[in-house]
Amino acid sequence: MHVELREGLERVDRYAFQEFTSLETITIPSTVKVIGSLSFDHCTHLMNVELTEGLESINDAAFF
Repeated sequence: MHVELREGLERVDRYAFQEFTSLETITIPSTVKVIGSLSFDHCTHLMNVELTEGLESINDAAFF
């Protein structure tokens, strides 16, 4: 499954996609400044993360 977050989103909150095991690809827009801790925790099939300019912080264990 591919998820593309909308422009205007400023933060991916803690645990936002936790254990979303069917997630394979995610596109994070340039408006996102922070990816919270454990946002993608146990996303066991996540293989491709598309990041863009504008990202300021990826918190601890975001992709654990």
